Amino acid sequence: DDLPIASNRVTLSDTLTDADGLPAPHVSYKLDPNDRRQIDYGIERVRDLANALDAVDFRANRFLNAAGEYAPPAWHLLGTCRMGNDPEASVVDQWQQSWDLPNLFIMDGSVLPTGGAVNPTSTIGAMTLRAASHLRDHFADVRAGRRTAD
Repeated sequence: DDLPIASNRVTLSDTLTDADGLPAPHVSYKLDPNDRRQIDYGIERVRDLANALDAVDFRANRFLNAAGEYAPPAWHLLGTCRMGNDPEASVVDQWQQSWDLPNLFIMDGSVLPTGGAVNPTSTIGAMTLRAASHLRDHFADVRAGRRTAD
């Protein structure tokens, strides 16, 4: 689990566009040094275990690209549209409703400020169901462009 870092974000590109001419997403991501230390610690424990078992071959990938940057093949994307109580520090409220666009609800893992100790799929599903139920119950407000009630 990466630490939540404010500079890790998805913004719109100033130069690239998609097939419709809209600004393409631009991902800014750097691994925090503490996260790198945790990864390296885990790799060393794998090495210790392999040595203790007299393993003849083992592999532990640090997931570094050619530039030496952390680049795993896949991960759970969390935190890019953080949920919170403050519009200045978050993208959506407790119902996953955008602070800036009342008719926009973001229902995926990006609203989680950080992950738990296990895969977040069940949590994402439960939060989506909760937000969708709230949206259903307050649809007239949303359709009128108003923020929903608690």
